[in-house]
Amino acid sequence: MVKYEVMFYFGVHHINPFLMPSKVVEVEVDKTLEENEIIACALMKLEGNRPRTYATKVKKIIW
Repeated sequence: MVKYEVMFYFGVHHINPFLMPSKVVEVEVDKTLEENEIIACALMKLEGNRPRTYATKVKKIIW
């Protein structure tokens, strides 16, 4: 299992370096998953707050 930090930027298609993330979600998933599957796991953790337009950034948490 590997921990990832998924940063969501709501209402944008591309990440601007000056924007702060709207929501940050930590997920612990199997290391064989691809980036889009990690994002899907993080979307499931958002409690009913699933916007239509968003950009994401996935960062592996290293201990």
